Amino acid sequence: MTVTASDTFAKFIGSGAVGLPWYRIEEHPADNIDADSWTLVFSECDFGDSNTAISQYVITHADLMRAVRTLAAADGTGRDHDTVAHQCRTLVVHGPETVHFDPEAADQVIQVAAFGKVRYR
Repeated sequence: MTVTASDTFAKFIGSGAVGLPWYRIEEHPADNIDADSWTLVFSECDFGDSNTAISQYVITHADLMRAVRTLAAADGTGRDHDTVAHQCRTLVVHGPETVHFDPEAADQVIQVAAFGKVRYR
């Protein structure tokens, strides 16, 4: 099943996940989306008093799809993200019209794309 850049934009970026407090958006995909690609640039913020940027990350459609495949392959043995893993498997097998990622689920996929794991819940 083919999942396009427009699909990942709609399902993940469009979910509202990038509005969560650990994202400081530097470049929003809506500013650079085309038929085949988009780029999200954000700084991870420290939650201390300073709320300063820790690191900057750049993710693309390809990065999100790698995270989707990683989560889809999760073994389902009591992980917190079992529902997200199920949604990712459904996305890969049945396509974007069969899934809905709420902001929290989309956030977990974005975090795996950027950080390699889920850091914030």
